[in-house]
Amino acid sequence: MNFYLGSALVILFFVVYLIPMIFFPVCKRNEVFGLRHKKCFESEEIWHKIHVRTAIMTIPFAILNLSLLFIKNAVAKTVLSLIILTIVIVGWNIIVKYTDRNYFKKKRLEEKNN
Repeated sequence: MNFYLGSALVILFFVVYLIPMIFFPVCKRNEVFGLRHKKCFESEEIWHKIHVRTAIMTIPFAILNLSLLFIKNAVAKTVLSLIILTIVIVGWNIIVKYTDRNYFKKKRLEEKNN
């Protein structure tokens, strides 16, 4: 029973990773689906760059998560899946923070000069 519960969690997290990997690169700027940070809404270009980068960054973690199916211990699967999920979420926030910092610096300078 425990083995199946751990495997179900791994598969559930894999599906959760698949959704952004497939849809983030193609979704347009909106307020419902995607990363909803203030920086993302600055322009369509920034929205697209951030979402493509997060989708690419998610791929190795999805594969790593799927490889957890070969672990027999359900508790280990659960803990490792949660650790991977935490790393992915932190990675997404790092990508948002550091994507195109120069773009925003230039934009602030333009606004200051006007």
